[in-house]
Amino acid sequence: MSSLQPYQYRPLNNPRRDVRFLRLLPGNPDDPIHISIFHATLGDEPKPKQQQQARMTLSEIRAKLPEDWWAGETLDGRYLFAHQRDDQDGSWAFQWQCPIKDIQEDEYCLSDDGIPCFEPQYEALSYTWGQPGGDDFVIVEEGEREGVSRTRLPVWNNLMVALCHLRRPDTPRVLWIDGICINQADDDEKGHQVQRMAMLYRGAYRVIAWLGPEKPSTKEGIELMAFLGGQIVYTLETDWFTSPDCSDPSVDWMSEKTQLPISTRGIQCLSEVLDSPWFTRLWIVQEFALANRRAILQCGQHILPAPLFKTASILLHLNYETGQLLYTSRAYSLALPPAANSFYNVVRRTRRLGCSNSRDYIYALLGLVPPKISDRIQPNYSTPVGQVYRDVALLHAKHTHRLEHFYHTFQFGRVLDNNTPSWVPDFSAPNFYEFSPSHDQCSAGLSRFYYQPVPTGVNTESIKYLFVRGKACATVSSVSTRLSRPDKTQKKEYSDENLDMSARSLVSLVKSWYPRHEKEEEQAKGASYPTGESLSVAFALTLLTNEVRERWHHTPYFFPTTSDWADLVRLAIDNPDAPETLARLDQDKMSQQCVRRAMESCAGYVLVQTHQGYMGLAPPDAREGDLVCVLLGCAYPLLLREETTGNNSQKHQKRFFKVIGPCFVHGLQDGAGLLGSVPPPWRGRVEVMPCYRYKLWFYNEETKEYSEDDPRLSGVDLDDWERIEHEMDPDDAEMYDYFRNKKTGEVLDSDPRMLPDALGRMGVELESFTLV
Repeated sequence: MSSLQPYQYRPLNNPRRDVRFLRLLPGNPDDPIHISIFHATLGDEPKPKQQQQARMTLSEIRAKLPEDWWAGETLDGRYLFAHQRDDQDGSWAFQWQCPIKDIQEDEYCLSDDGIPCFEPQYEALSYTWGQPGGDDFVIVEEGEREGVSRTRLPVWNNLMVALCHLRRPDTPRVLWIDGICINQADDDEKGHQVQRMAMLYRGAYRVIAWLGPEKPSTKEGIELMAFLGGQIVYTLETDWFTSPDCSDPSVDWMSEKTQLPISTRGIQCLSEVLDSPWFTRLWIVQEFALANRRAILQCGQHILPAPLFKTASILLHLNYETGQLLYTSRAYSLALPPAANSFYNVVRRTRRLGCSNSRDYIYALLGLVPPKISDRIQPNYSTPVGQVYRDVALLHAKHTHRLEHFYHTFQFGRVLDNNTPSWVPDFSAPNFYEFSPSHDQCSAGLSRFYYQPVPTGVNTESIKYLFVRGKACATVSSVSTRLSRPDKTQKKEYSDENLDMSARSLVSLVKSWYPRHEKEEEQAKGASYPTGESLSVAFALTLLTNEVRERWHHTPYFFPTTSDWADLVRLAIDNPDAPETLARLDQDKMSQQCVRRAMESCAGYVLVQTHQGYMGLAPPDAREGDLVCVLLGCAYPLLLREETTGNNSQKHQKRFFKVIGPCFVHGLQDGAGLLGSVPPPWRGRVEVMPCYRYKLWFYNEETKEYSEDDPRLSGVDLDDWERIEHEMDPDDAEMYDYFRNKKTGEVLDSDPRMLPDALGRMGVELESFTLV
């Protein structure tokens, strides 16, 4: 067989419409793998196998339900019906059958014939390439009967194993597999085909997620995942509920107090399934998210339906006990619905996954990115990586009027070449840190960006500088030691399993980081921080990046109050070595969660103090003299470092700055760096909106009322502008508010009083920064 000639790809007639498929020919387990390859022209969108009457919409169903009934849509597209029981605790009962007798099942149930698919019908494989296969190859047959010619096509080892398991003994199987169906040596073809991959996975009859060959505990792990997946359902609006199909409907499977029926052996079996390299690959996010409900996960010959995998992953991840024993974050993120995600959120959710080509940190997500962004990105594998990232960042900024992707501008751990400007985000950097969430800082208020790319030559490819406006709010005066982070080269490279989350570790961190002063105004409980809070309270809020109940509109129950968290930190400040300190921090789950959140927030960062009295978390390469700046349209402060360049002339001297990265600075939230602090009794609160957006509210602590209007701007005339309601679009900015000009009809997604000229009339002196 090694004497066979190498297979030569025939060019596609039209790479924008034509695709290749492979026909996996039948054979016995020990036979060589034989395939045939054929071309087909696909339309723009898949179509259902049979045209059926349109299913009732959720709104139509709800309009007909009795007042004490509710309906929701699950992850796999089914409608779930619920009503409140008459018992004392007012619990809910759930069922798949519509309670209205006049509505027939075919009016609201799903039919497999109604799932859109392409013709010819095919299955799409989602897999990780693994290592080069050496001598592994498949035999490609062309022609018929006596005229059949055979050539060999090298394949990687993991794909070879998958084909052996997927081959049927007596019938062929039509598949689309990127490693075979795309000529990987043709960058032009590859660019066109990559742009169509989302459509190919959406239009497949079934997507098969290949987890790898069977391991000793695979069968038990798959069966346990299937059992757990049957205990809850996930509804797109109100999250999860106990499933009507579950083994014991009386059990609240989503309660933290519920002990899941998983033995130590069960944890080991689940680990074998979830440790598959498939979960580390970037492309799987798009492939799996776009698959229909026929999708399966296959490990050896064992199969797990995708809907059961998704609900099991949610259940495992949100259960406190199993969350500590299993690393479930990757599986959980795959289980969540991708619909209505912004470009920023898609990139943020997938930042820890890997791919072989750095350009794919953008290209592999195009099927999930909103169309107003994705339609303007043409994959080109010959374009330098830095230029791909720069063009995407500028495109996104121009569309959203925000500098959202500045969140990825860390210099520490950067892998882009030194010729790429510091303001260009590095989406491929392995040492990527985050404040979660980032946009709830609202550091620039509801302002839109002001920026201008500055070419250094005659064309846009020479863009090196970015001219922006904002304000330098503080100068770094001291930098602490870094809180080390787990080695990203370990087997579980993206987990925090090596980060000590114990109460003792927090006490140690407080001892090394707490900014003690000679006069110790804290002892007299004096207000020593710029916000008017005590130093210990400001320090506590910094460690938790202000993730406390008072920060949120519709308060999440799992966040601590400021006073509770500050009391815990105060213990570690005053009595770090006392046994009762550790006992208090370890006494309940809330304290444990607070400690974990604080350690995760601080991991990889340093604590900086400024000459102006602020403190915050900053990238580990921060230095004394760096500027903490708030830029218009950027929701978090940036650390900038002034650079000397040879371009400065005596006559027209400009100041050039290198972006060191985003930071969290307590006291610079809610536009305080531009407008000053929010005056008492008001305080800023953030609401999480649909599509993972954020809205800033102002809460009056005396009247208990909320207002959309910033009290610092209440005396500033809106002139011809008025605030309007606006239906959220996935392409819109993460932080938003909408205003319309009553004369011109122009709509702004930010406050017109935060435009540069308007700020100038209010006495806000904006500065200009040229970023290099």
